[in-house]
Amino acid sequence: MISLYIDTATSYPIISLIKDNEIIYLYKDKIDGDISVSIFSIIETGFKKANISAKDVDNIYVVNGPGSFTGTRIGVTIAKVFAWSLDKKVVPLSTLMTYATTKTDRKKVLSIIDARHNHAYAGLYDNDLNVIVKDNYMSLDDIKAMINDDVCVVSNDEFDFETIKPEVDIIRIINSNHDFVNPHSLNPNYCKLTEAEEKRRNG
Repeated sequence: MISLYIDTATSYPIISLIKDNEIIYLYKDKIDGDISVSIFSIIETGFKKANISAKDVDNIYVVNGPGSFTGTRIGVTIAKVFAWSLDKKVVPLSTLMTYATTKTDRKKVLSIIDARHNHAYAGLYDNDLNVIVKDNYMSLDDIKAMINDDVCVVSNDEFDFETIKPEVDIIRIINSNHDFVNPHSLNPNYCKLTEAEEKRRNG
């Protein structure tokens, strides 16, 4: 069984190939600038290094947000094209849920992505990845109110409270129960309106 893992929702993309519970290719370096310029070559390099082709992939796991609107859209589009053209199964994943796979000695994980303007995307999970507070676009004040001694805050961004960097457990994610979806129904989950949508709504 070979799985392709795609996460382009932030400036810390993860591209991975997993074969029989073993990671055979992993890219997780920060990309500054337009992620669309390099992401295809990163995926192509992965297939070459793993000595497999796209048609060898059985399942596709894609992070569909929240995060960067452009980055999320790129990852979802790549997954849809792969899944549709090669007749593969696809699983959408929450960025914040993937962060919550980071190992910690706390009872809960609060995953955060900076959304600027004193807001962030946040979701609270227990150690079994059950949702305690659903992924949402929140003010930093509301987020701070969720932090206590039982909570480990995970983020790649800097805030005025203590955080640790995410160490996404890809194997754990692959082995978790997920619902496969039709590639045509796969869409980004932005957790908020785009700027253009907000302008149209506010007229």
